[in-house]
Amino acid sequence: MSIHDWRGLTTTDLAELVDSTSVALLPIAAIEQHGMHLPLATDVIIGEYIVTQALGCFDRPASTRTPSLFVLPTQTVGTSTEHAAYAGTLSLAPETLIATVEAMGQSLARAGIRRLVVFNSHGGNTAALDIAALKLRAQHGLRVVKATYFKFGTPPGLGFSSELDQDLHAGALETSLMLHIKPDWVRLDQIPFSPTAGRAATGSLVAPEGTAPYAWLAEDFGPNGTAGQPSRATAEAGKQLLDHFIDCLSRIIRDSAELNISD
Repeated sequence: MSIHDWRGLTTTDLAELVDSTSVALLPIAAIEQHGMHLPLATDVIIGEYIVTQALGCFDRPASTRTPSLFVLPTQTVGTSTEHAAYAGTLSLAPETLIATVEAMGQSLARAGIRRLVVFNSHGGNTAALDIAALKLRAQHGLRVVKATYFKFGTPPGLGFSSELDQDLHAGALETSLMLHIKPDWVRLDQIPFSPTAGRAATGSLVAPEGTAPYAWLAEDFGPNGTAGQPSRATAEAGKQLLDHFIDCLSRIIRDSAELNISD
């Protein structure tokens, strides 16, 4: 697979490279509060790291014709309604994010690209992306693959895997990832040591992300906006998780290039 940064191409380059096997990759993230210990750009940092490392998994042949992967600029601001009460959060209305992704997809379709992988690193974007993807399929014939890294599962042997259903925001998972990627950006002295997971009664089907999920705001989990146990995070766990997420994304991109497209 040959990889191309969309920003560095000319319009002539693009026209010559696009064919029926081409794939576009659109990273989408968020700028929002992540407790008192992680930066506002946490979702951007994690998402772009996974993308960069996943692209490194591909060979880049110099002469043979292979499917082209076009990497689009990251959509850094997503829909973060659930974090709006906290200073620093930037948020688009869900309708605005839907319209933005639709417009991007329409532009790709005009260029002849029919496969789009949306790589999402913020849970609050998911519902809007589901709607935008379906509209792009119906109106422009795009096949939109929706890849959200925390739906990729976890590698075996991870110490806190059983707790990740309650690790919704700025908890052990995201803190571990940041401890590996940008340890100097993690405020260790601000990590809360008491769990704030908004847990429902044990065994209940009703939970923040359970069988019957309920709508939640970050402040529902406590004043620091953390849902999970960031005190359990380690850089070693972060590397384990990232290796797994990177492998999953690289395989998703490959599979998307082979996705059967019907007229």
